Amino acid sequence: MNSTAEVKAESDICCTSSNAVQVMKQAPTGKQILFVPDRHLGEWAARQLGKSFAPYPEQAEVMLWPGFCNVHHRLKGEDVLRAKEQYPNALVMAHPECDTAVLELADKVASTGGMLNWPDEVGSAEFVVATEVGMLEPLRRRYPQKRFYACSASKLVCWNMKLTGLESVYLALKNEQHLVTVSAEIADPARRAIERMLALG
Repeated sequence: MNSTAEVKAESDICCTSSNAVQVMKQAPTGKQILFVPDRHLGEWAARQLGKSFAPYPEQAEVMLWPGFCNVHHRLKGEDVLRAKEQYPNALVMAHPECDTAVLELADKVASTGGMLNWPDEVGSAEFVVATEVGMLEPLRRRYPQKRFYACSASKLVCWNMKLTGLESVYLALKNEQHLVTVSAEIADPARRAIERMLALG
């Protein structure tokens, strides 16, 4: 989903971090998959299904486009080890857009929604969170009796996500400004890729 409308228009199906494995599983047998834009998410999904993968354009069941989320990509295995040392009683949950070295050190790899639910499924009272720092607030609100720590507060800030706040949304709606338009020749095939994903349930 983290792609332009133009990219979606060229795609057969979209996915999110919560359904990437399910979407990849639906690919026709013998068909090579080109996974864009996030190579870390693509690699993680391929590993879950035992599929071979390689950076684009090498031959493999899953070809990984050389893109990534710059926030998740900044986080390294040593950051997780440092957090584990600082919070020895905490479990680590990581977003699948993180590098494999980070995911291998995590107790749980989960999408944003999965991270919101997981603390309710385990007995731990402390968690290290390896994703954008904005995730800490909803976790702390939902589980006030538990403690959540950023895996690396300095590395896990997405300034693009911080650009739009409630006031910006309010003013855009009030003044009907910043209208985004997409031509039908792009919107129609892009919509089909999203609808195919939604049809999986």
